[in-house]
Amino acid sequence: MKNLSLISILLSLFVLTACATQGANKQAKNFWQAVEQENFDAAARLTINPSPTKLRLLTAPVRGMSAEMIDSKVEGDKAVVLTKLVGNGNSEYLMTIMVKHDGAWLIDDQAMLKSAVTYRLNRFASEVSVEASAVLEQAMQDLEDSWQDIQRELEKQAK
Repeated sequence: MKNLSLISILLSLFVLTACATQGANKQAKNFWQAVEQENFDAAARLTINPSPTKLRLLTAPVRGMSAEMIDSKVEGDKAVVLTKLVGNGNSEYLMTIMVKHDGAWLIDDQAMLKSAVTYRLNRFASEVSVEASAVLEQAMQDLEDSWQDIQRELEKQAK
């Protein structure tokens, strides 16, 4: 009997978690569809700080891209939905960060902005690092070539 009660409690928790995840995913999808359709009034209604003008500015870099919800994690009244934006010849990943407010999932646009800025800065640093590494590698090769040229010239002069 205890096992049956435990199983029913675990099953209930699983169902509640699945519903919460599904609700967050659905709301994130609704938000990105509104952005894709440039319906910033509808998108703003799905955020904590509703401002169509601010959303128009914040989403300008991803305009024309379609969103795909990849994965999500819900912890209490907070959720993070990994979102892949595809279009304009490339793809971007970002975190759609959400909070539950009065029983409804809303986009935390401020936290999302911080996440997007951090992601872009890290990506930029990584690209710069790769480029700097290539430049440094080429400089080392040039130095090695020059050193070998000097050695050959010294050997000629010694003969």
